[in-house]
Amino acid sequence: MTGLHATGVDPATGEHVELWAVDGRFVGGPVADPIELTGYVLPGFVDAHCHVGYSTHGIATLDEAEVQASTNLDGGALALRDCGSPLDTRPLVGRDDLPILIRAGRHIARTKRYIRELGVDLDDPAELPGEVARQLEYGDGWIKIVGDWIDRNIGDLAPLWPDEILAEAIAVAHAGGARVTTHVFGEDALPGLLAAGVDCIEHGTGLTEETITVAAARGVHLVPTVINIANFPSFAAAAGRFPSYAKHMVDLHRRNADMIRDAVQAGIEVHAGTDAGGFVEHGRVADEVRALGELIGAREAMFAASHKARDWLGLPSYDVGEAADLVVYPEDPAADLGCCVIRRLSFARAAYRTGRSTDLRVTTMTGLRLPSGPSLRARPPLVRPDPLPHTGPKAPAHFPLQGVLHHRGCQDQARPFRQDPRAVLPHRRCRCPHPPQRPDHREHRALPPEGRPQRHRG
Repeated sequence: MTGLHATGVDPATGEHVELWAVDGRFVGGPVADPIELTGYVLPGFVDAHCHVGYSTHGIATLDEAEVQASTNLDGGALALRDCGSPLDTRPLVGRDDLPILIRAGRHIARTKRYIRELGVDLDDPAELPGEVARQLEYGDGWIKIVGDWIDRNIGDLAPLWPDEILAEAIAVAHAGGARVTTHVFGEDALPGLLAAGVDCIEHGTGLTEETITVAAARGVHLVPTVINIANFPSFAAAAGRFPSYAKHMVDLHRRNADMIRDAVQAGIEVHAGTDAGGFVEHGRVADEVRALGELIGAREAMFAASHKARDWLGLPSYDVGEAADLVVYPEDPAADLGCCVIRRLSFARAAYRTGRSTDLRVTTMTGLRLPSGPSLRARPPLVRPDPLPHTGPKAPAHFPLQGVLHHRGCQDQARPFRQDPRAVLPHRRCRCPHPPQRPDHREHRALPPEGRPQRHRG
């Protein structure tokens, strides 16, 4: 029997904390010979927007997805809300050694209106309600709909769905007991999404005073993915063929900080989400909390990223009989978010992530007594799931790396991975001693970020 006694202050609420746990569950009173932890106690962060199973090189393997989840745990995220993945990550759900994983299934988008092979692409908008019904069986109570994306015919962001189709599809999700979240950058898609009854907005850079008021009145939550929105200027710089789109993205970036402050002031619940799985690496939830804290205040950001997010997702905090999920910091992480206290988890944190096991996950800290035996239970073998039925075109098994010129014998020359052969991929993988040469294709250099399907931003 492994006992734990944690005392200190909750940095999000400022309240004194004294917690007892036995065998991975909180109990109501003292236990014999417990491990003593003292410091600043949180139930762990929630990364409310990430993509386990997707990475900078495209669709990940299940082994890579396991590493991504573990990296998030080491970064202080004890729960993950996966907002769409092309990989079936169900074998990672309920693992003792990984964060709690709440899955949204796959993105639902229109053909040629989102990143290739990332989601399910529908040729006919009328197919949306049916696809939502299919995703209900696959996800964990969330549906992810792509609300807007660049329309190359008009050269700017535009909605993907008619309002009446959205209303029907969201009604199907709600009838099935699921909530609906939506990727949306611009302004035009928001009125229809809000009127249709969407439950959460991802990014939300196009929220205006009017739509903020509506969202607040309807109880819609917002995950602003601050550290990824910082990439908007680079997206705009790469969109030379679409000047209206580029100008729009720059303007959305400029207004984003004020939008988040206005949303919080209006009463919209905001949560921390990194959008990891593409431009943003996994394990950066502390960076997102820090960025959010610079806009709304450190303690409010920490409260939003921990207690509020867990309550929103149906995960208890410190309740007797529930999983003993907590992180203990030696210093107050809310006192100075810029001092990187919350980034130094690998050196100064003890996480009792034992909701479904009797093991204590501890990083060495002065004064801690480690339990006998290994600090982590041996990981069970991965069970490969049956392939997920896919309604869109079948992805090729693999294609060689594009976008880098290699000399004969370069180890990366024939490196396979799942990707569209027409994609222009980043010039960064060649390990040859010579500098990589860029192919001189003007049309490729002019492609906006949406033309690069291996990089995910939604």
